[in-house]
Amino acid sequence: MSDIVDQRIARLELDEDGFVHLQYKPGVTSELSDVQEFATIFQQLARGRAYLLSDLALKGSSSEGRAYAATAEYAENLHAVAAYGMSRVGVLVATVFLRLQRPRFPMRIFATEEDARAWLRKVRGDNVAA
Repeated sequence: MSDIVDQRIARLELDEDGFVHLQYKPGVTSELSDVQEFATIFQQLARGRAYLLSDLALKGSSSEGRAYAATAEYAENLHAVAAYGMSRVGVLVATVFLRLQRPRFPMRIFATEEDARAWLRKVRGDNVAA
């Protein structure tokens, strides 16, 4: 399998840090079938459980897709998720939501891709000494 997969609503790539980078196409809405396909692609690209770096450019997600993303079956493919691309206020709101709806894997929301990458490196245990 290539290290890049073009899916119906997104491009997924195993990037230079070894993270599966999920980049949504502009203005898309994810459906259950997309989320199920993502789980398989995560595992294939990472050759096991993935550290997922995801932008937040999607317009929305179906209730069925969100429900599947909360299952143990979906979570078994992920070590941790860092999502980015929200305003600072959006990050605060999303963080409160995550505290109420705890995912089955470590997850944080960030304003920038750089901050999201730094957190995933830390979670993975990379040596981040200056």
